[in-house]
Amino acid sequence: MTTRDITDTFKEMYDTLVSEVAECVMEEVITWQNRPLDSVYPPLFLGCIVVKVRADKRVINKSVYLALAINLEGRAARPVDHSERRLEF
Repeated sequence: MTTRDITDTFKEMYDTLVSEVAECVMEEVITWQNRPLDSVYPPLFLGCIVVKVRADKRVINKSVYLALAINLEGRAARPVDHSERRLEF
């Protein structure tokens, strides 16, 4: 997926640019990047699912990637749970 593909997808879905979306979450990203790390992350799971999406009046494949680390307490080491969050521009 190219930068142009991502930008076009966001414009189509949210009527905004990727940079505007990035601004909404940048503070949380910086906090997450600067958090103290555990010395060991035992398992690391990497995955990808390919979904079909409509783009320019045709159906194309897009890849959705996932990376998940588990800490020593058996909990997921993830930046933030956004399952209930809505982006506001």
